[in-house]
Amino acid sequence: MFYIGIDIGKRSHVASIMNDEGKVVLKGFSFPNTIEGGEKLLGKIHDFSSFLNMLFPKNVFYKKLNLSINFLRK
Repeated sequence: MFYIGIDIGKRSHVASIMNDEGKVVLKGFSFPNTIEGGEKLLGKIHDFSSFLNMLFPKNVFYKKLNLSINFLRK
């Protein structure tokens, strides 16, 4: 199982992926708060997607990222 942590920001976000043992398997990378940024995120996590748990914090900026990811996955 893999877990993604995303530091949500107004203009950009930073994400990192860890495994069950707490080892970072994908070091933090930045991506803009845009559709293109959502595409970059999906491209980076593609290999982990079938084993990935993603949690979003409850602030105003996560909504745009969540909508972008849902739009791109369809």
